[in-house]
Amino acid sequence: MVPRGKLIGMQVYNPDGTFVGTVQDIALPLGGGEMGILILTKAQTTETIQWSKISAVGDIIILKDKIEIKTPT
Repeated sequence: MVPRGKLIGMQVYNPDGTFVGTVQDIALPLGGGEMGILILTKAQTTETIQWSKISAVGDIIILKDKIEIKTPT
């Protein structure tokens, strides 16, 4: 179990070590579904990452698979 207060502000990285963004909040879907984290990416966009896509949580969060950051258009 990881407390919400520890997750907020934590940095998120792809498995190859590239920085993805910073956790802004926890995402709890209404009516069921999987919990996730809401991150502010390095491109200043917001992304939701499902908890099952997270490989490890310690001082940082490491994702299981690399995600591409969408740049604002």
